[in-house]
Amino acid sequence: MKKALILQYFGIGDCIFAQGIARKFLNEGYEVIWPVMPDFVQGLQRAYPAVNWLPYTLFSPGLFNIRQEGTVDGVTIVPIRWADFIIGIKSHLWMRAKYDMYSMDYRLWKNFADYKRDSVREQILMQRYGVEQGEPFILVNTMYRSDMQGSITPKISNGMKVVQMKIVPGYSLFDYSLMIEKASEIHVANSAILYLLELLNLSAKEVHIYARKEEGGGFPYVDYLMTKSYILHPLNTTSYEINKTSEGHLHQQTFEINKTVRQ
Repeated sequence: MKKALILQYFGIGDCIFAQGIARKFLNEGYEVIWPVMPDFVQGLQRAYPAVNWLPYTLFSPGLFNIRQEGTVDGVTIVPIRWADFIIGIKSHLWMRAKYDMYSMDYRLWKNFADYKRDSVREQILMQRYGVEQGEPFILVNTMYRSDMQGSITPKISNGMKVVQMKIVPGYSLFDYSLMIEKASEIHVANSAILYLLELLNLSAKEVHIYARKEEGGGFPYVDYLMTKSYILHPLNTTSYEINKTSEGHLHQQTFEINKTVRQ
């Protein structure tokens, strides 16, 4: 069988967003091999079983610096990590560049990103956090980056129960899906969880997303991917609400952005 090796070894968000590219190669008869951080392998394998997820440590480090399409030892290289560099697009558009490189519409990424859920694991995780069925709660995730060393400070004024996401051995980000859907309010760092927010049916009346320090304190790398209403918190400017509504096909999206001072 033909083999395709996707070079994007860090970032669960990138793995979720780029499933359309994996699907393209699967549909063309390739076995898709995707090296990732070792801690991500099990969760991604459960979520997207059609892809062969492997620890990136099994591969030569130099492999991940390949910045052009081609083959190595008969394996097709899919270097989406460097897509913005390869096609010469502005760096803040690096997410859409992954699709642009293969002449695909990045706006359709959600059509390919639905993942296999484990309802038992989701229920157990919810119970571990002490969340009762129907109980209102605020879900908080302060962590970002693949090494989880990035951190944000949420601004919570509601008196509801606060549930803070943590690294739970044996569970992955995908196992938080039920909690994300059931939360009454959500406060999270700009991280991979954004892609789950886009995919899941949310109950939350307010979803707050906080900027990373490393990306200039704003959202230029992801705001064009957002299709739901969020309250965005840049680092050094006033927070604002972004309301996005879609009518008909994604190619006919209309966006309305309302900037409102948050007290």
